[in-house]
Amino acid sequence: MLIQDSFNDPLGQTRHRKVFSCSGHPPSTNSKGMAYRTTVENLRAVFYLLYFCLPNVILALIIASRFSRWTKYTFLACYLYAGTFVSRYRTGHVWIDYSMGATLGGFYFSHLHLVTVDPLKQYRHKSDDPEMGPNKLSWAGRVYWVWCAIVSVRGVGWNYQMPHISTPRHISRFKFILSTLVKLVYYFFLVDLCQTILEVAPFLQNTTADFSIRLLPFPQRVLAVVSWFLGGYAGIYFQYYTFALICVAVGYNSSVDWPAPFGHWVDAYSIRNFWSKTWHSFLRRLCMSPGRNLTRILGIPAKSLPASTIQLYTTFLVSAIVHSLGDFMIGRQYLGVSLPFFLIQPIGITIEEVFKYFVRRYTRSGAHSRASGSEPSSTVRVIGYIWVLWWFTATAPLLLDPATQVGFNKERMFPFSPVSSVLASLYPSFFDGIA
Repeated sequence: MLIQDSFNDPLGQTRHRKVFSCSGHPPSTNSKGMAYRTTVENLRAVFYLLYFCLPNVILALIIASRFSRWTKYTFLACYLYAGTFVSRYRTGHVWIDYSMGATLGGFYFSHLHLVTVDPLKQYRHKSDDPEMGPNKLSWAGRVYWVWCAIVSVRGVGWNYQMPHISTPRHISRFKFILSTLVKLVYYFFLVDLCQTILEVAPFLQNTTADFSIRLLPFPQRVLAVVSWFLGGYAGIYFQYYTFALICVAVGYNSSVDWPAPFGHWVDAYSIRNFWSKTWHSFLRRLCMSPGRNLTRILGIPAKSLPASTIQLYTTFLVSAIVHSLGDFMIGRQYLGVSLPFFLIQPIGITIEEVFKYFVRRYTRSGAHSRASGSEPSSTVRVIGYIWVLWWFTATAPLLLDPATQVGFNKERMFPFSPVSSVLASLYPSFFDGIA
């Protein structure tokens, strides 16, 4: 069953948003649905071509040709100006629009970072000549080398590789393809399950303008928050392994070039660990760069407490701005709704650090732990997990309440839903009531 609702976007145009009910039928069962999906994908393809592919190639040409820094700044200014026209590529599909806007914000700050450094001098890949680096390459070779540095946001195989990235063991192409296919199926169903929960949960239906997940009973709040985060987690995994499958299958990369995008959940016993070790690091280079530049300009020692504090808060400020461009891509009136959630995260980390300071300074066990440098005990970890769970159930509504009002929980990342189809066949009366 396909439900269609209309809305006016900030440009004053009436658009139709397709929301798939729990019957899980794909758009291909409806010619209008297929036409809508085709239009969405066309807009998406043009957007990625104009705002991602083309700017990356131009920046690679500029850096590889060793143009002046002012040429780089001029390019960045033109890129930012072009961003004022992105609203014409809105699709009306909130997941796609938010993803495009946030990715554009990420590339803005990534390019800002790349024009403030000299990749040809500072970056080295594991395959480079140890003495000459990219300087011995032809001009075309340098362009390709710089392009690789631009798109390698985590720096896998580079000398700027982000910390806490696992090192995958080398396996044959055939084994990698098989294991990746299994992972794609797993994460597809995990996304589907999470989105089905958000779509059919009775306490998330018929929400009013003043609805907040924070007002739900704690078990329901936990289910909602975990489903949101786990769905996004699985969706990123699915996209990542789709690209990995293609690149390894055609022989462009090997299995070691595609380490897992996320860390281990067992490390998430503090807010700092959650963001630095467990969550993905695709934005880390671009988010940390402004803080490092600021401390250098101010002459603050790199590893001092003031420098760490500045870098902590600027990192989340940049992340907030990046995600706010996702808000803008959904609609001009939503610009900035993501800010509070990301801006409050460093406050939680600061609370943790202050608490740990007093524990280590004024308790015997804390002093012993500090002296030995040992990992926290099981008891401390359990307390940490409870703290992290409470923190995110308390702060996530800052992000999820606006997302619910926009309709994230009513739209699908994928156009069909095996989970909801099976459940609808088992409980038809319940699902018909929701539809």
